[in-house]
Amino acid sequence: MENMTLQTVERALMVLEIISTQPKSQKELEEITGFNRSNVRRLVFTLINKGYIEKDTNTNKFKLGLKVVELSSIRLNQVELKTEAAPILRELSMKTNQVCHMGTYVDGEVVYIEKIQPVNSISMYSSIGRRLPVYLSSMGKVLLTQFSDDEVRNILKSTEIVKKTKNTHIEIDDILNEVKKAREQGYAIDDEENEDDIFCIGAPIYDYRNKMIAAISTTGNNKEFLKDGSEAIELVKSTAYEISKRVGYVK
Repeated sequence: MENMTLQTVERALMVLEIISTQPKSQKELEEITGFNRSNVRRLVFTLINKGYIEKDTNTNKFKLGLKVVELSSIRLNQVELKTEAAPILRELSMKTNQVCHMGTYVDGEVVYIEKIQPVNSISMYSSIGRRLPVYLSSMGKVLLTQFSDDEVRNILKSTEIVKKTKNTHIEIDDILNEVKKAREQGYAIDDEENEDDIFCIGAPIYDYRNKMIAAISTTGNNKEFLKDGSEAIELVKSTAYEISKRVGYVK
């Protein structure tokens, strides 16, 4: 397969990758790539001619051009979160043998947009399209981490907070502490807060703008998997990261 590659194309891509991290002058490109001045000049001229890079007249350095943005936008517009997430979420469900969900934030609630339920898994009152107040679920707490503390308070003040189980947090300060913990850890838990004997772990999904666009969770009836450092927690976090990468997120 290596014999099928074109050296000129490889060199052009190398220049693009170097410039993508930080604008570079021709001399800097020569030093980094090891190419001679003539080769770098031809590569740069071709990339400029095609719109892939531009020259900043103030610094005389080369930066990514609009053609790269255009192609990226086309690709990202084609990406559908559910399409990209479904096989990865299904793999998580198989590994944990548990129900897995994906949801988005809408006006103080989590809206379920995907549910994968393996055979013989626990029965849950959840379905695609269902809404749940953010304070009642691991996904909800995760989705709240994208907001400031004051914004979270305002969201919760506009929410009817009902005690669903003995573990439901109904005080705004207690819920905010859960959100802060989720923000620090990169995941949140639901410790029988919405349904008795139901435990959940949730983690965030980010897009190419580094903006949180959704969250996923896995659900079981064994409290042990909520413990810090558990395999389930790491699986949920890594799955959320894989989905994020598929929709353009760069850590």
